[in-house]
Amino acid sequence: PRSTVEMSVSTNRMGKYEIFLVTVKGEKARVGSIGELVSVMGPNNVNVLDIGQSEIHDMLSLGMLVEVDREFTQRLFKDLVFAAHEMSITVGFVPVSNPDYERWVTNQLKARFVVTVLARRLDARYLAQVTKVIADNGLAIDSVTRLSARPS
Repeated sequence: PRSTVEMSVSTNRMGKYEIFLVTVKGEKARVGSIGELVSVMGPNNVNVLDIGQSEIHDMLSLGMLVEVDREFTQRLFKDLVFAAHEMSITVGFVPVSNPDYERWVTNQLKARFVVTVLARRLDARYLAQVTKVIADNGLAIDSVTRLSARPS
């Protein structure tokens, strides 16, 4: 498995903290993968600002927005890369600038709407029509979740 480490960083709170988007992906991730990764983060003084995870057809996709004390950044990267290698998953790090982080925080305060699509079969044409209406009204999609059982 590949591991990517982006070494340029952004700083926060007078240069003491850095914010990163940690991305994780892998096939057939084992039970407890998230627990193993966050257990590596604990000793490195990581504050998890946001987290999202999805597994589609045995492919894990996980993102965590984290704040790290500059003193622990290099050790955190090393520890996460090692843990990811041991778990046969890929980990990546993307620095998040202060303006980008503040924009994200501000966007969290906006009104949210839930759209439910009902159909016997989830055809891409239906999703294209729904997403066009959403975009035409200046809205953005934050997440998509399938509620029904998977067809066999």
